[in-house]
Amino acid sequence: MKTIGLIGGMSWESTQTYYRLVNQHVRTALGGLHSARVVLYSADFAEIEALQHQGNWQATAEILAAAVSIPLLHIADATAQVLQRQGIACVGLLGTRFTMEQAFYQRQEKIGYNDASAFLTQLKKQPDTAFLAEVSSVPLQQCLRHQQSAFKHFFAKRARYPSFKSKKHRQSATFASSAFSYRDGQITLAKCREPLNIRWSRDLPAAPSTVTVSKDAAGRYFISCLCKVDTEALPITFK
Repeated sequence: MKTIGLIGGMSWESTQTYYRLVNQHVRTALGGLHSARVVLYSADFAEIEALQHQGNWQATAEILAAAVSIPLLHIADATAQVLQRQGIACVGLLGTRFTMEQAFYQRQEKIGYNDASAFLTQLKKQPDTAFLAEVSSVPLQQCLRHQQSAFKHFFAKRARYPSFKSKKHRQSATFASSAFSYRDGQITLAKCREPLNIRWSRDLPAAPSTVTVSKDAAGRYFISCLCKVDTEALPITFK
C-alpha cells in the first residue's frame, strides 16, 4: 500500500470528513481492519480567515497549481460533473459569504500576470522570501511572463501542463537592456557591484540588447548576448 499526502480542509471539521472517507474507501477495497497510510497536513483556520478578510486568500490556488505537476481540481467542476451524470439540473449551494461571493467560486477567475506581479512585490517584503529583492526585478518579471505564456498555451490545449525545470538541468536568467550595462567590453548586471568576469569566445559586433546568464549541470556559467547588426546580402551562387 502506498502512502498518500493529504492536505486537509480550511478547518478541522472538513479535514476529518476527508480523512474518514479515505479510510472508509480503503477498508471497503481491502477489507478487514485495513486503513489508509496517510501523511496529513492541517492548516490553522485563523490564518486563513485573516487572509479572507484581506482579500488575497484565493491566490493560493494558482500558486499551488504552478508548483505541482498534477492538475488542480476545482470543486465546482467536480460537483458539476457528478450532477450532470445524475441528470440533476437544479441544485442549492450553501456556504459562507466568502464561498458565495468570491469570484474564484462564481466565475473561476484565475490570477493573471498583473496579479502575479503584485503578489511578487508582497513576497519581497516577507522575511522568508526577502531574498527576491536582492536581485534585479527584470528576470523575475520575465519568469512571470514565461509562466503566463505557458499556462495560456496549456489552457488552449496547445501544450502540456507547465512544470518547474529540474535543478539538474540548465538554469538561466534573461536580462533586458534596462537590467545591465555594457561599457568598454564589460557587462555589469543590475544590483551587481562589479562587472562579470567573462572569457569571451569572440568580440561582440555591437552592444547587446539582451543577455542571458545560464548555469549547466556541472556548475559552469555561460553568457549569451543578443546583438543587432546590419548584414549584407551574399551573392547568389549556382552549383
